[in-house]
Amino acid sequence: MSLLKNTLICILLGISSHLCAQGTQDENAHYELAQRIFNDGLYADAAREYKQFIINYPNSKRLPDAMLRVGQALARAEQYDRAREALQQFIDRYPTHIEVGRAMRARANALSQLGEHTRAGAAYRDVHAAYPASTNA
Repeated sequence: MSLLKNTLICILLGISSHLCAQGTQDENAHYELAQRIFNDGLYADAAREYKQFIINYPNSKRLPDAMLRVGQALARAEQYDRAREALQQFIDRYPTHIEVGRAMRARANALSQLGEHTRAGAAYRDVHAAYPASTNA
């Protein structure tokens, strides 16, 4: 939710600005916790934490990044079928996001790991067609 919307909601509901600021701090702390877990290599735990962030903060400006991180964490946890699904959800919901090429490639990698080589090949071709000059291609 934008800061302006958040402030207006707080004013309309009569909530003190301290409590509203606390909500933003909680949101940031939750995302940073998920990021630390991911960086520590606890990928399945990180995926769960990012999913919880998505549930708790469905209007966050970090929502796209959290959705992408779910897929990346699941892939690193070698949960390729779940990773493929999560990455596809990110691609479908945020087709113009700057990281969609990376998500498409990660989805293709997951398909390859699942042994779905024909689908993986097609997915790699899609990445190349969409982003021919990218390192993801």
